[in-house]
Amino acid sequence: MYKSLTEGSDESNYSPSGMGGCSLTPTALDILPKNELVLEVINCINELLPVSRCTLIIVADRLNINPRTLQRRLAKCGIDFEGCVVVIRHSWAKLLLSESELTVDEIAKELGYRRTTSFCRAHKTWFGLPPLEHRYRLQN
Repeated sequence: MYKSLTEGSDESNYSPSGMGGCSLTPTALDILPKNELVLEVINCINELLPVSRCTLIIVADRLNINPRTLQRRLAKCGIDFEGCVVVIRHSWAKLLLSESELTVDEIAKELGYRRTTSFCRAHKTWFGLPPLEHRYRLQN
């Protein structure tokens, strides 16, 4: 789904698969602490969201870290795993709505939601608007 944050020379550039290679810098990188562990977690989350469940246990396994150790290390950075997932989903939702032609269903799937209604509910919580209305405002 996304180019790895650590690929290339600029750690802040990565792009969604549906964007034709357009490099974007999501708000997540401004909000989340910038250190190697957080970047690795972000990369794992980005890889997992569109293809499978994205849980602490799965990410910890991919990073060869005990889940509790990963929780402790993230806590030392001032974040938790679920907060990381929410910030990443929030950032990509805004970018995909404003910069892509993906449907709301496709965006929901890209962000790891099993049901579009769950994505729409989360989106309305984050932005105060349904996704299509938000897209309209972002593009006009």
